Amino acid sequence: MDINCGVETLCSKLKGECPPVEIINLKTKKKLKRVVKDKSLNENSSNSKINENVNLRKLQNEIFKFTTNFDSRNSKAKEQLAIKLGAKPRKKENINYKLLKEKLRKDAETKKNQEKLFQLPKTMVRTSKTFSIAENYGEDIKN
Repeated sequence: MDINCGVETLCSKLKGECPPVEIINLKTKKKLKRVVKDKSLNENSSNSKINENVNLRKLQNEIFKFTTNFDSRNSKAKEQLAIKLGAKPRKKENINYKLLKEKLRKDAETKKNQEKLFQLPKTMVRTSKTFSIAENYGEDIKN
C-alpha cells in the first residue's frame, strides 16, 4: 500500500492506482481575535484587584463590628453580621393558622372602616375637639 493513498479499497487494488490526497483548509467566517498579553502583567493586575476587594471587605466588616459593639445586647445586629458573612438566616416563626386568619380578618375590617371614613362628606367628619356641634361638624347640621 502506498503512503499517499488514503483508504485502500478493492477497486484501488485492481487498478493499482491511488488518487492523490487532497488537503482542504477550513476557512471560518468568524475571525477569532486573539490578544496576546504578558502573563506577568495579567497576574500582577489580577492579584492587585483581588487584594483590593479583600481589603475592602475586611474594612467593611471591621466598621460593622465597631458599630455593633456599642450595644453589646443588640442580638439583631449580630445576626445581620453573621448573615452577611455567609450564615443562613433564621426561619420565620410559625403562627397558628386560626390566629393568622383572625388577624387578617381584623386588618381587613379596619381597612374597610378607614375607607368608609374617607368617603363620608366633610360635614360629617369631626374637625375639632370642641363641644359645639356646629363647630365640630360644620354649619349645615344647624338647619
